[in-house]
Amino acid sequence: MFVFFFLTIDNWIEMKGFVDNFVHQPGMYRDILDGKVYQGQSTITKQAGYFPITLYWHLDGAPAMKSKNMSLWPIQSFVAELPLNLRYSYKNILLSGLWYGKKKPNMQMFQQKFVAQVSSLSDGFCVTGQSTPKFKLNINGQAADLVAKGPSLNFKLFSGKWGCSVCLHPGRRLPGRGNRRVYPHASTAFPRRGHADSISHAQLANETGQAVFGIMGTSPVHSILKIPDMLLLDYMHQVLEGEFTRRLSKWLRGSCPSKISISQADQVHITHKLCSIILPHDFKRKFRPVEEFHRWKASEKQALFLHAGLPILKAYLPTEHFYHHSLLVTAIRMLCADEITEYDIDIADAMLVTYTRLLPTLYHETECTYTSHALTHLPQQVRNHGPLILHSAFVFEAMLAHLKRMFRGSRGIPDQICRRLGAAQHASQHILEDVQGNSIAVECTSSLLTGSKFSEILSLDSGVSFLPPFKQEIPSTAFPIADYFPDTQELTTCQRMVKDGQVYHGLNYVYKRNSGSYLVQFKTQHGQPSFGKIHYFVKHRNEGYAVVNVFRNTGINVCQIGVAPAKDSVLTEFLLSGVLGKHFTGVKETQSFKVIQCTHITSRVIFVRSGDAGVDGYVSSVLKSYQHD
Repeated sequence: MFVFFFLTIDNWIEMKGFVDNFVHQPGMYRDILDGKVYQGQSTITKQAGYFPITLYWHLDGAPAMKSKNMSLWPIQSFVAELPLNLRYSYKNILLSGLWYGKKKPNMQMFQQKFVAQVSSLSDGFCVTGQSTPKFKLNINGQAADLVAKGPSLNFKLFSGKWGCSVCLHPGRRLPGRGNRRVYPHASTAFPRRGHADSISHAQLANETGQAVFGIMGTSPVHSILKIPDMLLLDYMHQVLEGEFTRRLSKWLRGSCPSKISISQADQVHITHKLCSIILPHDFKRKFRPVEEFHRWKASEKQALFLHAGLPILKAYLPTEHFYHHSLLVTAIRMLCADEITEYDIDIADAMLVTYTRLLPTLYHETECTYTSHALTHLPQQVRNHGPLILHSAFVFEAMLAHLKRMFRGSRGIPDQICRRLGAAQHASQHILEDVQGNSIAVECTSSLLTGSKFSEILSLDSGVSFLPPFKQEIPSTAFPIADYFPDTQELTTCQRMVKDGQVYHGLNYVYKRNSGSYLVQFKTQHGQPSFGKIHYFVKHRNEGYAVVNVFRNTGINVCQIGVAPAKDSVLTEFLLSGVLGKHFTGVKETQSFKVIQCTHITSRVIFVRSGDAGVDGYVSSVLKSYQHD
């Protein structure tokens, strides 16, 4: 049973601590555990006396090698009860099935074993040899791209009539060659699918041999997935690789129906602006030239979409098209936030509806694709499963790339992958078992396997930690520091800090290279957000402080300056309320330095320089989790 290998004593301790300390606030969505689907299932499971283990699973394929037409199709899953720093870790991703061959898998046969195993564990199970409670396995959702989702569910693909897995929008076939189908906006929303009705439609399709509302027959996964609440629309494929890539690619190629074309000279300017942006140290991929956009990875597109696109593209798009793109960026950013309220979801919903409504007017009817239609289902998905970014396919796509590096040659590939993955994920557990009985070896091995990479960590009050090296000397700054400490002999300075699992650097960090982890957002005494550059960190009486070069918050966002008024009345309302583009705040650089408490630092930010009047650039806050590979 695949879950037994995962349930080591270390994982169980982390899971229990995370679940016991997690506090769900109705109407607030900070994690998967806040979603209505998880809340509903876990409450029933706990009332029955079990500890829930909740899986999100993924199905997709990829070429196994270039020289042969062979492909890999793994079934992967992660456990929602693990804290974020462990949930998406390579060693905790479960490989529950693997298909290797020239053709796509027979989904009925491939998924049957997985479903049977899930059904068995969903009746409850115990882990022998460990002092743990009885567990029960729950499935919370399936994440898959559109090509894999249809065969897995035995639904029609998105290009077929009633191809939406969430609602009963029939779509409309465009005249001409091929099977092009559009999903235009309708003033009245189409009804959502229901689980009981979908099962009836599947059985009827089996009996008649005809698809019923896009359902072609039964599938083994219908017994473990509640339709449509557990069918996830993937943020990575739908938004980043889908709608955003489609828009920007057409602007760059000059193939946009609205005749928007970003010239080669303008593309060179955009590349220069992108390369001048300093990203945090844990953004592994930096921006490449926009001329190579067709080669960009999804994580690069995500950084551009969430943190740089609006300030940079503002100068190259017509006013109405810029506002239209701002609707998409602002809505998705609100649905990916660290904390999402019901009000945020309602606003994002209205923005995405407006976005799809304006598509045929600003572009052409052919742009009303299924991908754009699916955007309108994302707000409800956040209510069901929490922030979009926490249940995307980033982690599974990264794992798929790992699997492709786990074999040599062309023989016994599935066996090679399973053996090497098992060894890599469970090596530490096996090593500890081998040294049992020798106390000295156990102590030495444990320190090597679990020891911190830092020789000394300075833990302060309020959950703040400083990282070495520590010094008594005070670094110099270009201008005086307001409210500095009168007695400098009791001070200890350092270059790095850890708060809420995030690492921050000072400008004095000797190994920062081209990292921007010194740019931060912090709270003032009045609770208003402020921004600045951290120069260094100071310990004073077991409290952590930071010396910051403060930016002046102009109080305006990227959509409120340098752009003509909107023509659409709904867009005008978004602008007047200050919601559109609100996560890009205009700032001015200053010569003001001050000391702030580290507990007041809320997040890192990314600064994009701009030529707009009254601002030096725009800052946007960095999220706590991106599922970076």
